Amino acid sequence: MSYDFSMYLKTERSKVYTRLSYNYTYNVSPIFSKALKGESIATIHGMRGDEALQMLADGVNDMYANMDEYRRMNPKNGWGDSNGALHILEALVRYAKEFPDGIFEVN
Repeated sequence: MSYDFSMYLKTERSKVYTRLSYNYTYNVSPIFSKALKGESIATIHGMRGDEALQMLADGVNDMYANMDEYRRMNPKNGWGDSNGALHILEALVRYAKEFPDGIFEVN
């Protein structure tokens, strides 16, 4: 199983999706949760970019500051790792900045 990350902009008639389209394994859920101070990455589902930005940026900063701890959390089965989780969080931060009115979807 995996997370699917996307972002859309609301228009008067429909949703217009941005280029954000990532998929990453659920096996790194504990890594995301630690980076986001106990929150699930799915917490950003339905949030605007500007609403999620600080939480995501804080998560990125925490991962850089404590990468050894995050590496120790890498899934034993080899599916996903802390570097991949960091890459996803960095991408989400970029999109939150570029599209502050964009709405995240996490499925």
